[in-house]
Amino acid sequence: MFGYLIPYKNELKVRELNDWQAAYCGVCHAIARNNGQMPRFALQNDMAGLALMLIDLSGDTFISRKRACPTHLINRKQSLETNTALTYCGDVTTLLAHHKLNDMWQDEKKLYAPIGNLLILRGYRKAKKRNPLLSKKLKDILDELYIIEQDKEVSFDIPAALSGDLLWEIAQSSKDINEKDKLALSDMMKNLGIWIYLADAMEDMESDIKKGCFNPLVQNGTPSEKRISQAQEVMTFALSRAQLAYNLLKLEKSAPIMDNIIRYSLPSKQNLIHEKTREIHKIT
Repeated sequence: MFGYLIPYKNELKVRELNDWQAAYCGVCHAIARNNGQMPRFALQNDMAGLALMLIDLSGDTFISRKRACPTHLINRKQSLETNTALTYCGDVTTLLAHHKLNDMWQDEKKLYAPIGNLLILRGYRKAKKRNPLLSKKLKDILDELYIIEQDKEVSFDIPAALSGDLLWEIAQSSKDINEKDKLALSDMMKNLGIWIYLADAMEDMESDIKKGCFNPLVQNGTPSEKRISQAQEVMTFALSRAQLAYNLLKLEKSAPIMDNIIRYSLPSKQNLIHEKTREIHKIT
């Protein structure tokens, strides 16, 4: 579900790119500190953007220093110092990793999934203890999503809405943010959740058809031109709604990076996905 909310790095200034990478490393170090080493493998680039926004909106400071890690033992990387926002993003990463592994076992019976869950179990329990309500809501939404996806012909609108609910709850459970900012952030994340689900469905169509896996844009084993066309319209609408909600956020230091993502990177990514979908599946 994640992996899309990343900036177009060629359009970032050097210091902005450094801030982005420091946020990513900061979340990674927060995971190691609070949840153990294994959940670090589940970290996605998206969490850097969320972390930057949460730090900005909470009024916390951007403090970074060079730190070593297992992948950068010699050439240490700039990393934001662990704070409430980074700890929260690390917990979200760990909780989602647990549920993702469960999903992989239920859907595809991947043998490494239960092994992976066992390896992150201690960290998952710690993250769950710090965020009991969020953990329950994520489980409820993902359980409902799993049940719905058992109907191979279900339309895309229901699972996409649940994906939006998932990111809504993540924003709603964030710490140290005033209610006005939290509402705007939640609305933005909800619409991005819908967008991400449909983007992922479009990109996975070909492999899902080959594997016989569920895909809401496929009917009777073939791409549905009607559903794809409708999904493209919904993606455009959801992205525009996300941009409107984003405009309400009073961001400062993270603004150039998030502007890049919301106003440039995501629309460009959407165009590429739509063009590729039309080309591969011969959609008019």
